Amino acid sequence: MLLDTDIGGDVDDVGALVILNNYVNQGAAELLAVGVSAYNPYSAGVIDAVCRYYGNTDIRIGQCDFTDRQIDYTDEQLEIYSKPLYYGYDNRFANEDKQPEQVIDMYREILEDADDRSVVFVSIGFLNNLCNLLQSKPDHISPLSGRELVQRKVSRLVCMGGCFLPMNEEQKGIVNDMGLDVIEYCEFNVSKWPQASKTVAEAWPTEKVFVGFEAGLVKCGSGLKQCSDGNPAKTAYARYTIGGSLQRHSWDPIAVLYACMGGENHDLFELSAAGSVSFDENGRTFFKESDSGDSKYLIWKESGENIARKLDEILSVDGKPPL
Repeated sequence: MLLDTDIGGDVDDVGALVILNNYVNQGAAELLAVGVSAYNPYSAGVIDAVCRYYGNTDIRIGQCDFTDRQIDYTDEQLEIYSKPLYYGYDNRFANEDKQPEQVIDMYREILEDADDRSVVFVSIGFLNNLCNLLQSKPDHISPLSGRELVQRKVSRLVCMGGCFLPMNEEQKGIVNDMGLDVIEYCEFNVSKWPQASKTVAEAWPTEKVFVGFEAGLVKCGSGLKQCSDGNPAKTAYARYTIGGSLQRHSWDPIAVLYACMGGENHDLFELSAAGSVSFDENGRTFFKESDSGDSKYLIWKESGENIARKLDEILSVDGKPPL
């Protein structure tokens, strides 16, 4: 599995990373690398701190190129959990002065070495990295273009992005309470890079499963209360959530959970009919059902309460920090 994240803003990326590490520790998933799509100088250290706490100390981490003037998050946002985890927990970027890899080169190297159709790509952030991978040229790493590498080596893309209708009654109630107009809603990951998002939706050459805004409208995090106070994810959720409730919506954790569970359908989720997905210049989502389409979106099969219970069950498994 390859994970691409914009970690550093919302805390649900941290929860997703915890869930993935737990599946890795069960032997149910192999994490090949984590790429960062956000312009955040602390992201790589946050990722390494969480992975190390869960006993995974050698995960490759890459980041997109950016300058100090392009940082996506405000100083106030970075103070919530990015800086505290970067400076407060063991990681090779703060403690050993290492640098993350250039993310597109890293992805190309991993895909070049992978078996055909063996990699599941999971995107829980902005889509600039995936767009740049698709548009990468043949080079010293591989004679294949990025699109050719993806087509040959990736089996499925699971992408947290977009907003899909119709919603079920439980989701409609939550959206109404939030005061959102879902018809005009531009989901955050997509609207940050709308042209890149459109390119990935229309040109990514494998099966795609989209986890829409509506699919993440269940809160998780209370499972972390059972973990040590030294758990970096518990620290991140406590600092991010109101009153330290540890409860936050689960867009990214659900995407990772679905990717790790795999399969068309299971107890918690099912998939829509096949079709095509596109985004406009503002980031609004359009889905057109078609038998020849390569895209589907995730649908709740169970209640939000039961989905949250599964997520918190996984989050309650504490890490195994290295000695």
